[in-house]
Amino acid sequence: MERLSVLVEQLQLEGNRLRQWQTMLSKYLEVIKLAFQHEDFSNEDIEVFQDLVDEWYYLYIELLGLPGVTNYIHLLGAGHLYFYLKKWGNLYHYQQQGWEMKNGVIASFINRRT
Repeated sequence: MERLSVLVEQLQLEGNRLRQWQTMLSKYLEVIKLAFQHEDFSNEDIEVFQDLVDEWYYLYIELLGLPGVTNYIHLLGAGHLYFYLKKWGNLYHYQQQGWEMKNGVIASFINRRT
């Protein structure tokens, strides 16, 4: 994730457009770091988190428009993560990365043996 800024250099952007991408990706990294923290969020932390998400989402939409909104982008921009943080205080315990990886292993097994 930290190397996303290196990818921006490959886009061969200049001037204001380059700065917009750099700012957007910097905000995104802040959002992701906060979203996956292991400690519970206080109510104030959740508000700060959503303010940061809103800043990032605005920049994202300016650069990519609505066609760039994926399911995960929607979760952030629509405030669904905010709702879940308010309800559970932390998302770390509920992440699905293990299941996603297992799905990949199963799909690979099926594709190679059928």
